[in-house]
Amino acid sequence: MYELTRTRAEEGSVNTEFEAISAQDAERIVAYASSVRTAFENEAPNFSYNAPSVKLLSDSITARRESYEYDQRIQIANLFGAFCGHAMVISNQGVPSRWIKSQGDIGIVFTRGKQQWVVFPINRVFKHIDDGPEYSTYEFFMAIHELLTSRTT
Repeated sequence: MYELTRTRAEEGSVNTEFEAISAQDAERIVAYASSVRTAFENEAPNFSYNAPSVKLLSDSITARRESYEYDQRIQIANLFGAFCGHAMVISNQGVPSRWIKSQGDIGIVFTRGKQQWVVFPINRVFKHIDDGPEYSTYEFFMAIHELLTSRTT
């Protein structure tokens, strides 16, 4: 499991330096996402890398977040965050993307023309767990999807 800590950008600073993740990290992300899919397939037969499945995970986080022990919190954030990120990549296949590391955090860069959007789905799941449904993983997923599908080059 990744043990990520959330970093907060200093006011007025934006990090534009990204490093590619290793092949091992990329395999781990896909394996985490796949393990979540496998775990939920019995509960939801149509569970896949799509918005309804991210909604199911998000609702699960909201319902159980206060009962997570420290280790569970880390595990859930990494597994569900990897699933959410992989679902973002799959759901937005028309937009080039790549997994990156930035200041120790794992994220995704989506690129269209000269524009780039950087998202951190694992961090967002941590935020949802820690701060509640106002930081919904599903709302985040949908906002990114709408942003990426509404833009034209």
